[in-house]
Amino acid sequence: MPTSSALFPPLVSRSCRIVNALFVFCVSALDISPDFRHAYQKRKPEKELKMTHRDLMSAWGVTLAGVTMNGVWAAETKPVEKPNIIFMMTDDQGYSDLSCYGSPDIKTPNLDRMAAEGVRFTDYYAAGAVWHLGVTPETLPTRQGFDSYFGMPGDNHGKGELYRGTNIIEQAGKINISELTQRYTIEAIEFITKSKDKPFFLYLPHGAPHAPLYASKNFRGKSAAGLRGDCLEEVDWSVGQVLQRLKDLNLDEKTLVIYTSDNGKPGQQPPLRGSKGTTWEGGMRVPCIARWPGTLPTGTLCSEMTVSFDWLPTLAALAGTAPPSDRKIDGKDIWAVMCGKAQSPHDHFVYYNTAGVATAIRSGKWKLHMRPGASGKPTTATGLYDLETDLGETNDVAQAHADVVKLLGEKLQQTDRMLTKEARPRFDEQL
Repeated sequence: MPTSSALFPPLVSRSCRIVNALFVFCVSALDISPDFRHAYQKRKPEKELKMTHRDLMSAWGVTLAGVTMNGVWAAETKPVEKPNIIFMMTDDQGYSDLSCYGSPDIKTPNLDRMAAEGVRFTDYYAAGAVWHLGVTPETLPTRQGFDSYFGMPGDNHGKGELYRGTNIIEQAGKINISELTQRYTIEAIEFITKSKDKPFFLYLPHGAPHAPLYASKNFRGKSAAGLRGDCLEEVDWSVGQVLQRLKDLNLDEKTLVIYTSDNGKPGQQPPLRGSKGTTWEGGMRVPCIARWPGTLPTGTLCSEMTVSFDWLPTLAALAGTAPPSDRKIDGKDIWAVMCGKAQSPHDHFVYYNTAGVATAIRSGKWKLHMRPGASGKPTTATGLYDLETDLGETNDVAQAHADVVKLLGEKLQQTDRMLTKEARPRFDEQL
C-alpha cells in the first residue's frame, strides 16, 4: 500500500477498525471489522478447472488468538466442527508473483501445493481501507481483541521496536530485519503447537515483499527474480513450515489456511495492467488461495468475484458467530462460493483511486473507467473493457456498447452517493 494515510480518506470507512494497520479477523473480538467501499456483480457460473499450473498498510508481525468455539452448524453446507483458522498475508505481492499464478522466475512450491490441495481464486480483489500504523498503546493488537502478539508495530514506518504483547522486547536499531520472516514463522508454529487441543485463530502477515526488501542469508540470491524474488521464496518457505506443523500435529483436516496479498505490486505485472495505487486490475486483483483438506474442494479454481472484506462474515460464520449488527458490513459470507456451490453474492465492485474518488466499476465481465469532473465526482467515461476477453484492459469497446457505459456510469455514481452518505468516522476518531 502507499505510505501516506491521505490515500484513503475518512470518507471511505464505515466499519473499518484496523490493528497495526492489519486486517483483523479476530473471532474473539468481532467488533474489529474491516469494511470498504466495494461491492460486486454476480457472474454466470464457470466450469471448475483442474489445477495445472500488500504496505498491508505498514505494520507486521504475528498476531495470535486462541479461541474456544463451541456448538454445531445449523446449515447443512457448513462443517460440523469449528476449524482452526490461519490467515496469512503479504505486502505488495502481485497477481503473478507465484508460480501457480504464472510467475516463471519466482518458485513457490508450497503455495503451489496449497493451490493443488485447495481453491485458487482468479477474481479476488484487495480493498483499501482507512488505515493507520497501530503504533499507539490503544491500537496494539492485544488491546483490540487478540490474546497475544509478536511483531513490529508500524514496521519500517513505526519506531522500529519489537513487541511481545504490549512489551518492547528489542529496541530500535537492534533488530536484524533480514531475520524477521523466520522469526515470525517460528513464533507461528510454536503457537500452533501450544494451541493444538482447541480451535484457534492465527494471523500471520509478512512485511515482504514491500520495501525495504530483505531476505535471510539462506534465501538471499537464490531466486531468479532478484532480492524481491528471494523475499517471496522465503515467504513460501514459511508457508511450508506452517503446513508441515499442521501435518505433524494431525491438524490438517481441522484447519482452514488462507493466503493472500493486500494489493498489487509496484510496477507492471503482466498479464494485468497497472500497479498498486491504481484502479487498473494490477492495482487490486491479487492472489488468494484457501486450503482445508477434506472440506474444501481440491485443485479447483474459483472464478467468482470475491473481495478481502468478505472474510469477516465468512470466518465469523465458520467460528459459529456473526459480525456486529450495529453497523453495516459490506462483506458477504462466501463459503458456498468457495465450495463451488454459489455465484458471487455481490452486485458490482467500485474502485476508488488514491484520492478517494470512485473512478472505476466492474459489473460481470464489464469494467468501466471514469474521470472525475470539477466537482471531484466521476462524470466522464474514459474506457470500457471486457475482462473475459481482455484481462489486460487494452481494448476500449465503449463506442460499441454505449448502453453498458450508461448503465455502469449510473450505477457507479449511485453507489458512490450511498457510500458517502453512510460513511463512518475515522478509526482514530472512534477510540
